Amino acid sequence: MEFRGWNGQPSYHRIDDDVEHSASKQKRKAGSTGNRWFDLSRWLRSVRVVLTVFVISFLTLLGLLYLVEAIVGRSRVLWKYTIYPYDVGPDELAKPSTNGLSGVVPIRCHSHNDYWRREPLYDALRTGCTGVEADVWLFDGELYVGHGVTSLRLNLTFQGMYVKPLLAMLDQKNSSGLLATNPGASAIYDADPSQTLVLLVDFKTDGIETFEAVRDQLRPLRDAGHLSYWDGHDIHLRAVTVVGSGTAPFSVMTQNQTYRDIFYDAPLAELWEDPEEALATSGDVQELDSEGGHAKATSRLQDMDAEDYSVSNSYYASTSFRQSIGIVWFGHLSQSQMRTIRGQIREAKRRGLKARYWETPAWPTALRNHVWGVLIEEGADVLSVDDLQAAARLDWTTPVHDVWWR
Repeated sequence: MEFRGWNGQPSYHRIDDDVEHSASKQKRKAGSTGNRWFDLSRWLRSVRVVLTVFVISFLTLLGLLYLVEAIVGRSRVLWKYTIYPYDVGPDELAKPSTNGLSGVVPIRCHSHNDYWRREPLYDALRTGCTGVEADVWLFDGELYVGHGVTSLRLNLTFQGMYVKPLLAMLDQKNSSGLLATNPGASAIYDADPSQTLVLLVDFKTDGIETFEAVRDQLRPLRDAGHLSYWDGHDIHLRAVTVVGSGTAPFSVMTQNQTYRDIFYDAPLAELWEDPEEALATSGDVQELDSEGGHAKATSRLQDMDAEDYSVSNSYYASTSFRQSIGIVWFGHLSQSQMRTIRGQIREAKRRGLKARYWETPAWPTALRNHVWGVLIEEGADVLSVDDLQAAARLDWTTPVHDVWWR
């Protein structure tokens, strides 16, 4: 077949050539598509994109979960202003009774920032906590309770939130004749009448003036015989043991050599004994790991300086876990961290004091439970907790957390 080109000259071209050329072009196109499908570099780029999206999505989900947990965990901050309206007087706060505590078993938990609870003091008691904490501020002769100055309210006072409710509870029990037959009874937890309740008072204003105000406001509990005290020779545990922290003046608190009913929160970070050294007397640590440890430790006072922390002037020995032990990397405590914990707890027990750690990890929950479990296993006497429900469930005993984090 004859064709003419662009210049008018004849051009001879076979139709079979067109067919062959078209088939070859389609084959190359198909081959090119196949090569792109198995292109390793393209495939790796796709994998990287998918992994990046997955990681970002996973981290975003974790962040959202953490945010929700933080909001839920701190929501009681919003409740404290509605549960106690401004027009409610202090007398209206002293309503809790021991009627709802008959089946509660005391556990080794300390209600950290207890005044943030929906029902301060009573929430902790219903859980079984053996310690509660109140931050007190002295203004115009009155002690107010709150985390900061901006959170203080006229009706949220030390008397109204803690002294009067405790006195009402104990007077109710006293009316049944329990304290008359057993002066040392706690009268708070029927399951363990000998268990004392620690009222940790964190001084936020001038130490000496605040101490004098706290001492004066504790008079109703003191006059009723409900406060643990030191008589110059031994400690006598009663329903409530008051411990001063924060700016509490140690030197002023220890001036009276014959009577003390406000004890000091000793700095656990300053107390340490080599955990690998043999004990001077076998079984000392085991003996002091009981409520009677305070009495057993009095025989060792002659070996300590007057300024040392002992059962004559202190009850708790506390420190910030975050500052004293540090961050828990990769879900488990290092050998150095374990050595520090063991040395601190051992020295506290040697002095007859109750070892307490605050600012322990709060999240992830499995890590928190793991740290709680380690502290209890190593002999810590009380856990400073924000999540009362978790403490009530004894979450640190759940085996799955050991599998995850040890």
